[in-house]
Amino acid sequence: MKNLTPRLILIGLAAVLGLLVLFSQQVGLSDERPLKLGIDLSGGTILVYQVEQQAGERVDLDELVSALKRRINPEGVFDITIRSVGQDRVEIIMPEEMANQAEEVKRKLTEEGSLAFRILASTNRASDFPAYLNRLAPTSRDFQPIVESLPEVGPTAGGQEAFRWAKLGEVVEATRAEAGAPTSIGARSITVAEAGWPPNRFRGLTAVLESAEGAAIEATIDRNTEDTLYLDRPLGVDAGAVTGVRVDYASGPAEITDPIREWSTNRYEGLPVLLEGVRDGEAARVTGEVASNTADTLTLTRDHGLDVVSSYRIAYNPSSIAMGGDGASISPEAAGDAVVRGVRVPSQPGTTEYFVLYEVPRDTQDVTGDMLERVYPQSDEQMRPAVGFDLDSIGARRFGSLTGRYRPRQEGAFFYNLAIILDGEIMSAPRINDRISDRGIITVGGQGGQAAEEVNYLIDILRAGSLPVALQTPPLQEETIGPTLGEDTIRKGVFAITVALALVPIFMIVYYQFAGVVSVIALLLNMVLLLASMALTGSSITLPGLAGLALTIGMAVDANVLIYERMREERDRGAPLGQQIRNGFGKAWSTILDSNLTTVLTGIVLWSVGTEEVKGFALVTIIGLLWNLFTAVFVSRTIFELAYQKGWIKRLTMLRLLNRTNIDFVGPRRYCMVGSALVIALGLSIFFSRGGTEQQGSMYNIDFTGGSLVTVRLDDEELGGQTPAARISTVRDTAGAVLPNVTVESLTVSGEEERGEAPRYNIRTTEQSPDVVQEKVLEAFSESLVRVELISAEPIPAEPDADPDADPTGLEGNRYRLTFNLPQPPSRIADAFAQILASADPPVASPRSQFRVANPDAPPNDVDQAGETLVLSTSLAGDRVQPYLALLGTELREDRDFLFERLENFGSVVAGETRQKAIVAIVASWLIIIGYLWFRFQSIAYGVAAVIALIHDVLIALGAVALAGYKIDLPMIAAFLTLIGFSVNDTIVIFDRIRELRGKSPNLTPRLVNEAINVTLSRTILTSLTTWMVVMIFWLFGGEGLSGFSFCLVIGFISGTYSTIFIAAPILIEWIGKPSKKDAGALATSR
Repeated sequence: MKNLTPRLILIGLAAVLGLLVLFSQQVGLSDERPLKLGIDLSGGTILVYQVEQQAGERVDLDELVSALKRRINPEGVFDITIRSVGQDRVEIIMPEEMANQAEEVKRKLTEEGSLAFRILASTNRASDFPAYLNRLAPTSRDFQPIVESLPEVGPTAGGQEAFRWAKLGEVVEATRAEAGAPTSIGARSITVAEAGWPPNRFRGLTAVLESAEGAAIEATIDRNTEDTLYLDRPLGVDAGAVTGVRVDYASGPAEITDPIREWSTNRYEGLPVLLEGVRDGEAARVTGEVASNTADTLTLTRDHGLDVVSSYRIAYNPSSIAMGGDGASISPEAAGDAVVRGVRVPSQPGTTEYFVLYEVPRDTQDVTGDMLERVYPQSDEQMRPAVGFDLDSIGARRFGSLTGRYRPRQEGAFFYNLAIILDGEIMSAPRINDRISDRGIITVGGQGGQAAEEVNYLIDILRAGSLPVALQTPPLQEETIGPTLGEDTIRKGVFAITVALALVPIFMIVYYQFAGVVSVIALLLNMVLLLASMALTGSSITLPGLAGLALTIGMAVDANVLIYERMREERDRGAPLGQQIRNGFGKAWSTILDSNLTTVLTGIVLWSVGTEEVKGFALVTIIGLLWNLFTAVFVSRTIFELAYQKGWIKRLTMLRLLNRTNIDFVGPRRYCMVGSALVIALGLSIFFSRGGTEQQGSMYNIDFTGGSLVTVRLDDEELGGQTPAARISTVRDTAGAVLPNVTVESLTVSGEEERGEAPRYNIRTTEQSPDVVQEKVLEAFSESLVRVELISAEPIPAEPDADPDADPTGLEGNRYRLTFNLPQPPSRIADAFAQILASADPPVASPRSQFRVANPDAPPNDVDQAGETLVLSTSLAGDRVQPYLALLGTELREDRDFLFERLENFGSVVAGETRQKAIVAIVASWLIIIGYLWFRFQSIAYGVAAVIALIHDVLIALGAVALAGYKIDLPMIAAFLTLIGFSVNDTIVIFDRIRELRGKSPNLTPRLVNEAINVTLSRTILTSLTTWMVVMIFWLFGGEGLSGFSFCLVIGFISGTYSTIFIAAPILIEWIGKPSKKDAGALATSR
């Protein structure tokens, strides 16, 4: 008797670990739901970014979209949509359950990923670069505001710069919002020329005025402009008596809130911070450590004890800029031999950024990130997390030349430092001890988990490569969207999936009885392990993805059916029960291994060279097949052997579909081949007639063609006051009646619902003309569209003691508070008002110079943020302004352009280059199939026959899809890939039986092939039946969300069964068949 205890422990451990992953939230192991729903089921976040480009520069948005996919969705497991919008923007849609990763995704989107290796300049060689010590040269877009405030860097005598400046990896977030001595003081205002304060970000904070006598005057800030603070009380002081002004930060016992910041969440976790302020009436300085941070607030690990925080500074992490083995760091206090310069940032008052001088290498020593061959986790000499890298042959040669040139030549010689620069920022600067050629490491800042996260982040950036063009921050648009599928579609889809999930286990139990129960146990464990694996990889669950899981059950029983049919054969031969079990698993193993391993190898190729869309499918397929081998073979056999040893089963009983048949399948093979060719030709002609080879052809849906997008607000009452999901369906149906291939997304921004604003919708269509879309939407929603209204335009009283010299432009002379029923961007209202002034009678000269429109609540880095309340400041007299404001109100109500917040074209999700890569990956997978079957069956004919059969199935399904009027989208691409796996599995089962029956005979006869097909016919029908039942249920009851996906598989599975019998097997006869004399007559007759 076998000792099954180790096996049972392994199975139990796998089940427990899988369940712990799936229920990690319930048992307190995680705060997040392990399985994340996709955009179609849960909605998500939409981000729109402006591409940073020079005037006249042409940007390849397809290339940018591909690069962004490699960066934020390299394995294709996340349900993330990335597409171009217009000529200079990109749109990213993330699922709702990725909201906690939004900041990391934004950071990955906006990092250029440009890596370079440079030699740091040294104070020992100051004579080499005297012209550079007091100047900075632009090395990245981030430094432009700093560079503009400094003298230009002239060329050297040789015409090229010998040195440049790079920013240190962390910014020193320094001191208070101070700006020196005031240039003007009114009774309740104080102005500092060119202070650069963010408008209205200091409301409610304390302004501290320092006088020559040392006394400080404090007042609360009501509001502020870029250079003026308006206070809550008269100051009663002269301008000459005030020497400086600062704004103290809001703080709690363990918090500092800086309203002008826009930090990434937890960017400074674990870093030291220096605080200055007042305690018990006296100046004090304390140090602390950042526990966490939000966009504008630092939370410390302990109370700082200060009554007032007047300044703070986040210090460098000493490990972030390693200078050598001793771990010394570059910083203002410990610069070593490096040339360090601190510069105030004009756009961020109180912030200092530090730069280090480096040498520009020769072309033969210029090493960049394009030369990276491999990037991986590593540890540095002090066992801290780091990023290891290997260079290609060109990079290794240049790296060796660079480090060889600057290595120490003798004992005690000077050591140079190699700066590793990412996007113009120095990540680390290790000391060069000797020549290095093909590999190295990059150290990162932070400690513990934070350092590990930074390593993973950097690896993702470097593996994805640099972006062809940068994205501007912050995003132009950041909003929440609802589920893209309607309520009825989701309900029907979930119902069909539930029925399918139940049907296959019921069928297996009824047909195979005890063996069926074993297969169901194996299936349940398979699903637990597969879902747990998807949770660990972060895969998103979409409606087609759920259907794929249900389909996995239908296909997973294939291995069980093979085993059980082998057991039946052993039982029919009179073998005892133990031998039935042993031979059933033993004889089926070769077939199971070949069919699964072929598909796994195909998946590996697709994952290695395919696009992100294909990679996600390949990864889930590989994981599912590996777990299927474990559960269907290992787990099932363990249960059978346990039941046999315990005496729980005495004999195997199961139903029988067919008795032994003797059908001549290969006889009409020529007719079948001709018939298949005719059907394929008909299908392809329909495919081509629908524009199958054209990007904008009617065969493709919006994922492939792109189209037009319009954003509208619609009145709930006009839509019938339905639930949000039902409203999406209503909007889609209404728009779909006048526009082709419509998809709809609901949009919300925080606070909109509470303010009672009408809901907004993105309506997407394959119609390429925005003008046509505008007309059709007006036609379909004429009664529902919400119009923009100017509710009021109230004059803002002037400051009673305001100094007229503080407003040299005169635009603060008349100010009006404009209130709208819907949030409006200042630029849009400014355009409309300028048009009114220009078309007035008489027209206003230079209308743009006569006014400005601003959102008083907008952050400094997003001054055009939409708001319901805007402020119009103008130099025009009040009696002239009022008629223009009345005209503005009329214009807003009547101008139909104001009915549409967005109206523009967008690109396809699948770019042209992406399609080519997908085709290359699929062809490569076919070559793998040919190669593996050639190796296993000792003849290339087997591989070629299998590939011809699967190409046949794909073309048959493609023609049926074209004939039925379905469109190809990303879920249908997954259906075609699924069909390839099914077709190969089915073919290999018969090939394996042919090999078994043929033995060592050199002949392959029609009789032998017929026998192999007849022997496996029951298995072929059963496997096809279980999978076909699942997809048929999807097609009949799954609604439009699963219709195209399931129809493709309904036809494909029928074709797959047919091609295995009537295409693949006969090809072997035509290729390698050598009929015996006995078969010669029959073969001649059949031909």
